[in-house]
Amino acid sequence: MPKRILILGIAVVAGAALSGIRTPSASADICYLSFLKEGPYLSFNNINECGGVLVSFDMWWFYLAGLGKQIKGTEYCSEVHAGQKGKYTNAECTTEGEGKFLKVKLQLPDIMPGLEGEKYPVSIKGTLSTALFTLEASKQKLTGEGDTVTLEAPETNATGTFAATYTHVAFEGKKCNTSGAKEGEVKSSGSYQVVRLSKTSSAIGLLFLPSEYVVECGTTKIKVKGSMIANLSAGEENTELTSMELTLSGSKGKEEVTKYLNYSEEEVTVHPEANFGSGFVEADEAIGSKVNLVVSMGNMFKILGR
Repeated sequence: MPKRILILGIAVVAGAALSGIRTPSASADICYLSFLKEGPYLSFNNINECGGVLVSFDMWWFYLAGLGKQIKGTEYCSEVHAGQKGKYTNAECTTEGEGKFLKVKLQLPDIMPGLEGEKYPVSIKGTLSTALFTLEASKQKLTGEGDTVTLEAPETNATGTFAATYTHVAFEGKKCNTSGAKEGEVKSSGSYQVVRLSKTSSAIGLLFLPSEYVVECGTTKIKVKGSMIANLSAGEENTELTSMELTLSGSKGKEEVTKYLNYSEEEVTVHPEANFGSGFVEADEAIGSKVNLVVSMGNMFKILGR
């Protein structure tokens, strides 16, 4: 059986139709068919969280032998496992008929171990004590200095978890903190996905999906919600990496990057929002320096599916 490093980050398009499986439409960018390394079968992970159900269920036992030949964009023609049937007879997926090829579409990019024997989760962390932090909306601004960002990449899902801590945070001369944090510390956490930023380039970013949180600055409470996108500098696909650079930029309440592509190559717009007491408005969250994120224990990782 092919290793997961070759096949995760793929969604079956023609395969779903061939088998009678209908995939959920809600949250399509995070609800996908995942191939587990333990055996040649399809696993529907956290399907209830996708807001959809499976109907006309007729399981078709197959798995893919790799990405296959690129057709266009994120679409590939892939050969199915020996003994299984595909919808096309040729490696370009242009001639329909009982054959051994299927059209597949790349899912969201996925972080995974770069070397045989390395284990999940892949843990990547960056700390920069001199990085300036700002959160600005409607000409009101939180400021801080110093940040730590930690990413955890799980084994069976392209959606991982993150935790961020900003230090020396203040607003109008008053020190700020989130609930349970030290004075001057603001903590944020949630999930993240590596996303493609363009149909015409290999640019990728980190889509942060934080839980809503409240920053307390004396008697002032500032609520923060919404997603944001950081640029990633992480070499080329199939490069074995030990680190990557993250850049989160914005000013005057506007993020620098607000759009990404989901797996259907549809453009999605996101931005953070902040409420300084008069309602939520568009905000920008920015780190003033590039943050170098380093994998733990000297291991290596790859980002596939770009």
